Amino acid sequence: MPTKSPRQVPDVSNSSSRRRNIVLDGIDVITFPERDDIHSSLAPLHDFWSSECGGGVPIPRDLIDPVRLPAKILPRFAIIEVLRDPPDFRYRLIGTAITQFFSRDNTGKRFSEISYPSPHGEGLKRYFGMIARDNVVVYRETKAAWANRDYVTIASFFLPGTSDGECTDLIFGAVVPTK
Repeated sequence: MPTKSPRQVPDVSNSSSRRRNIVLDGIDVITFPERDDIHSSLAPLHDFWSSECGGGVPIPRDLIDPVRLPAKILPRFAIIEVLRDPPDFRYRLIGTAITQFFSRDNTGKRFSEISYPSPHGEGLKRYFGMIARDNVVVYRETKAAWANRDYVTIASFFLPGTSDGECTDLIFGAVVPTK
């Protein structure tokens, strides 16, 4: 079976047909959002995905170079590793703005090592699980109640990634406060 080269971007000629509105754990989620669907602070990441990555999924890891990413996104950017056996996720990189907002740095930690208030932890696992399992780009807005900031809405835009050109084993994205 031929393998993809590390820089090859999958064909996305029908990407607009993949856009869907779904509800996951009571939160509205848009898969494969258009640029106008997302918060303006996340638009540079959407532009990067559309132009540099061709709007394809999963995104090859070598395309995610901090020098090529929009500077405005870097403090809000995260890379999450998808672990298969046992199923879990690990924060490989968390931007400084995210760690400041949530008052903790979980870089290097697995989800299973972090004490998330219920039901947030389970919901986050399902959210990232959907990205990895279904190979979908997702956008959502939700209250930051688990961070004792239920008066703040945050928006997140996450994309599936690959380190081997075949399997979705990474998740790239950004989180921004909207209000």
